[in-house]
Amino acid sequence: MRDLNEVLVVKRLLVWRRRLTALLVVVPGVAALALVMEGPANSGLQNQLLLVVILLAALTYAVVLILRLNRVGVFTQGIAPPLKPHSALFDEPYIIPWTAIEVIELSPESKSGRPPNDYWVSIRLRSGKEARFTSTTVANQFRSESQGRRFYALLAIASASLREGIAISMHPTDRVVKDALQANWPEGSRFRRTAASWIGTLLGGVLFLISLLVTSLGPTSFRESFITVGSLALLLFLASLLTPRLLAHPSKAYSGAKP
Repeated sequence: MRDLNEVLVVKRLLVWRRRLTALLVVVPGVAALALVMEGPANSGLQNQLLLVVILLAALTYAVVLILRLNRVGVFTQGIAPPLKPHSALFDEPYIIPWTAIEVIELSPESKSGRPPNDYWVSIRLRSGKEARFTSTTVANQFRSESQGRRFYALLAIASASLREGIAISMHPTDRVVKDALQANWPEGSRFRRTAASWIGTLLGGVLFLISLLVTSLGPTSFRESFITVGSLALLLFLASLLTPRLLAHPSKAYSGAKP
């Protein structure tokens, strides 16, 4: 069910998929930490402690990065940028109120009414802080180029209101907001699932099911080997499923060089 305060917001499923993808990086670190903790006593307590500290620091950094991923979007009361500040890691989502914003800069500016596909955003707060991000980050969150354009159009409305010194009105029933949301823009192939992702998902899923059957019903002599195969197959399945652009040719990210 759509929340009443949402105007254009990334789906929760997409946010958690990005977080789960990042979590896959943390899993090997946890496994390595467990191996170090269970290592032989003669390996040297000092070396073990050093490795534990390094791994814990790396895992903490990774978890903080995962928590910083925000649910990007425009709400009636403000804007949710791609990343949360460290002071708001547990705000879901983290929203900057319109009243706290002094200036919204967009580059390039669209004077034809056609939002650009590549752009950068700078949001300067009355507190002096600033949030910057590019269209690449926005489109990656929405998994849609057309949604990235609509996001720009909404910010352009808010930016114009700030320049004119009037209160920002951002509601789906407002005429200008409604026009921005209903505008149709071409959708490229940038976010289509790659063949590698499809193959990895299918292969990993089949191998995992086979390994599960063998370990459950097969001879005891095969079980240990297939537990390893099943673990690797599950990792392949999850990595491929959560990474739609697996092995895709990297697209040129918009640098957003500020003029």
